[in-house]
Amino acid sequence: MDLSAEQHEVLKRALLKKGGELADKLSRLLAGERVADLGALLGGGTPGERPEEKLRRFLARIDAALAALRAGSYGGCEGCGVALGWARLEQLPWADRCASCAAALG
Repeated sequence: MDLSAEQHEVLKRALLKKGGELADKLSRLLAGERVADLGALLGGGTPGERPEEKLRRFLARIDAALAALRAGSYGGCEGCGVALGWARLEQLPWADRCASCAAALG
C-alpha cells in the first residue's frame, strides 16, 4: 500500500503511542499492580492465556507493524494479500489482516 508521508507519520505515531501504553501496562502488571482495564484492551486471545502473555502478543504485533512500516511492506493482508486500506489502518494501525480474513480466524 502506498502511503503519503503524512499517513505514514500518523500511523507511526499511533503505533508508538499504543506500544508505549501496552509496555507501561505490562510493566505495571509484572510489578504486581492490578491493571483494571486489561479485559477491554486485550479481548480475545487463547483460552487460558495470561494477561501478560496477551500484552506481549499485542506488543509483538505492534513491533511487526512498525518493522513493516520501516521496510515499506506495511498495509497488506497476511491472509490474502489485499491492501488493507487507509480507513482500516487508521482505525487499527496494528491490523495485519483484512476484515474478511480476520473474521475467518474467529
